[in-house]
Amino acid sequence: MQNIMQVVQSRKEVQEEIKRLQRIETSVLKHCKGAPKGHLRCKKRGKGFQYYMGNTYLGREKKPLIKEIANREYIDKLIPLIREKIVHLKRLDRDLGFDYYKPEQLYEMLHPARKCLVQPILISTERYIEQWMATPYERWEITDEEIRGTFVTEKGERVRSKSEKIIADALNHYGVPYRYEYPLKRTCGTKTVVRRPDFMVLSRTLEEKIIEHLGMMGDELYYQKNMEKIDLYEKNGYLIGKNLILLHETADSPLDTTVMEQYISEFLL
Repeated sequence: MQNIMQVVQSRKEVQEEIKRLQRIETSVLKHCKGAPKGHLRCKKRGKGFQYYMGNTYLGREKKPLIKEIANREYIDKLIPLIREKIVHLKRLDRDLGFDYYKPEQLYEMLHPARKCLVQPILISTERYIEQWMATPYERWEITDEEIRGTFVTEKGERVRSKSEKIIADALNHYGVPYRYEYPLKRTCGTKTVVRRPDFMVLSRTLEEKIIEHLGMMGDELYYQKNMEKIDLYEKNGYLIGKNLILLHETADSPLDTTVMEQYISEFLL
């Protein structure tokens, strides 16, 4: 799935490059319209250069003319190369325009009588997300003794804090699939340990990422415990800014929802 999304993104980049080159072509042709004709010859002379048009020497007083001719000759060579690149990019754009989702859509197009018999090899993005969300796992129990107050998300899930509710509701609002406190097995030295990140999410490219909300960064013991957790994540390939998103707050500095939404936009949508 991720590879398909990369192809789609690549096509957008190709189309943007075609438009950029076409703008450049139009601009330089307009700029060099009426530029002086002729062929500039250059000779090394001491520490500098001498310029000729044909056999006619062009002195320093002709420097503006020399520059105009040099730029026009450069553009004369550049335009064919730009046009050649545009031709190849348009060919690439047509190739990338193939419906790469066709194989994944085949299962969805089957008759229900066949669907119940067939084990799909390739599935659509929607079905992948549906199966990912339906993965069963045992939730940690949240008791009234552990937290003060009841925090229930828009999806009807009970979470441990008001900030976690805000994060969960924002993910739901933007259509980001997530699992709350999903057990994640990772290696710690010679041992396998289980950690439950606050949120396991799927990005637009269907890449799994972790969101950890560090809610009491002013507490020294809490800080130390979470630094150990982050260290474990990093040693198992979860890197901050790549597939590990950290949101934080203290008693004096609450969760910044604007920053939270920037993270969602940048890394998940």
